[in-house]
Amino acid sequence: MNTDDGTHRTEQRKFRIILDGKLDERRQEWFEDVEIVLTGDKTELTGTTRDRTELHGLLKRIHDLNLDLNSVEVEEPAN
Repeated sequence: MNTDDGTHRTEQRKFRIILDGKLDERRQEWFEDVEIVLTGDKTELTGTTRDRTELHGLLKRIHDLNLDLNSVEVEEPAN
C-alpha cells in the first residue's frame, strides 16, 4: 500500500491455504516460515505475509510444485 507521501507501507496479512493431498517432507522445506498441518487428505498452510506480492510468491511456489490448491483465505489488514 502506498502512503500519501509516496512511500510503500507493508501490512501483515494472515493467510490460510488448504491443499488437497498431503505435502511430503521434501516439499515442506519450500515453506520454511509457514506452519504446516497435515489432516486426513489435506494440508493446511498458515502464516503471515508482509504484502500481496509475498502472498502471490507463495501461491506461485504452490503452482510451481504442481500442488492441488483447495482454498485460500486472507485476513485483510484493518484500515
